Amino acid sequence: YAEAINIVTSESESKVELDGDFIFFQHDGIGLYLTGYLGNESVVSIPSRNTDSYIIRFHLFKYCNTLTEVIIPETVTKIEDYAFVSCENLQKVTLGKNVTEMSGAAFDVCTSLTEFEIDDENTAFIVDTNAVYTHDKTELVKYIGGKSITSFDVPEGVTTIGMNSFSGVPLSSINLPSTLIKIDSYAFYRTNISTITIPSNVVFIGREALSTNMLYSLSFEVLSTWRGSGGWFTPESLSDPFENADTFTKTIVKDHIWRRDE
Repeated sequence: YAEAINIVTSESESKVELDGDFIFFQHDGIGLYLTGYLGNESVVSIPSRNTDSYIIRFHLFKYCNTLTEVIIPETVTKIEDYAFVSCENLQKVTLGKNVTEMSGAAFDVCTSLTEFEIDDENTAFIVDTNAVYTHDKTELVKYIGGKSITSFDVPEGVTTIGMNSFSGVPLSSINLPSTLIKIDSYAFYRTNISTITIPSNVVFIGREALSTNMLYSLSFEVLSTWRGSGGWFTPESLSDPFENADTFTKTIVKDHIWRRDE
């Protein structure tokens, strides 16, 4: 993966180490990063590095369509956003016990992902009913329903739909819980969801969170004013999105962060 390799080879050679097909870079004062992969195996077991903990760098496996399974060892502590972006044949992830930082963006547009095994000693994340959650189940981190499931009910108790948690999957229907407070950026980006109802406790909608491929109905349980970088709007103004298509798709759904008036 040339982009990652170029990053490390431009630095001092003393800071770069090759471990089989894997390239590591020691960043002074920050830590150890896995920044390159030279192989093309379908099942990849990332090396444990014995005593060294490290971070999986962003874009490391991007567009790696040969990858179907990845095993992440206990020495990994963080997976950066978009590390596995668009690995569309990735089906299974095994996560070590010490990964404590990871968002749904790490596996963005991994549309075949259906298995996510997490070490029992991991205190940050848990798997339940086609999704990865934070251990307390208040945030849905990543949907893992693959291509066969078209409808999903987010369980009660979830307060946050995480960044890129559903993006790119062929989901057509979603039900959101009454406990929901925040829908983070790109949450439903490029899904096939056509109708969304925003529950009464939601006060934050991130950038392009509702930018689906075919959204035509957006309703709100509370008729408050929403404000953001794009100006402001009221739910009443969305009663007929086709009538207000320009406002609906370019201003409200796309490219702005919105907060509800209390």
